Amino acid sequence: MAAVLVAAALLVGCSAPERGTVVAKRYEPEYTTTTWTCYGYDKNGFCTLQLPTSNRWPEQWQLRLRDGDDEGWRAVDQADYHEYEVGEEYP
Repeated sequence: MAAVLVAAALLVGCSAPERGTVVAKRYEPEYTTTTWTCYGYDKNGFCTLQLPTSNRWPEQWQLRLRDGDDEGWRAVDQADYHEYEVGEEYP
């Protein structure tokens, strides 16, 4: 659930500083969600045909950066995630 909230936050335009002090790290493993959509209804409006749709979410590595009063989560690649520790300056 946390990954869904993170993804939603990233989509609505939350931004993180380009650089700053790493104050936290977060890793989200790959996962898949399935949703069901109705494609057919009877004369009373009840669903008669539902089909699943699977969505694959790739693994994510993030650093929480603080630059003065600006703070937020920045998506990084696996190498940067492992290179920078909490308390270090990124990049």
